[in-house]
Amino acid sequence: RNGSLKWKHVFNPKLYGTLTGTFSQYNFSFNSTKNPVNAFIMDFSIRQWNGKADFTYLLNSQHSLKAGASVTRYQLAPGNFQPNSPESLVKPDLLQSEQANESAIYLDDNFEVNRHLSL
Repeated sequence: RNGSLKWKHVFNPKLYGTLTGTFSQYNFSFNSTKNPVNAFIMDFSIRQWNGKADFTYLLNSQHSLKAGASVTRYQLAPGNFQPNSPESLVKPDLLQSEQANESAIYLDDNFEVNRHLSL
């Protein structure tokens, strides 16, 4: 599953911005029941949220400044390994969930000297 929202706004003829929010989730599950003694279920999942702001300021037709920031949050359930039948000898193993945050900022100064060269 995933989804996103985006909002663009022109503040004035030289300044515009974009706000973006996203969410994604991935779940995986695998099981085996072929041999009841070794029957198992294994699964894991990851979720990710992201927020981002980007702004562009046009100094003139050849010179622009861009700036932005983003924040991402991760939630990871790295896995479960469980018996899948009453006869199964599989030992349950549950890995601890993890989470992390990631953030970034940027500044870009672009000057177009000519159509073949930008600094």
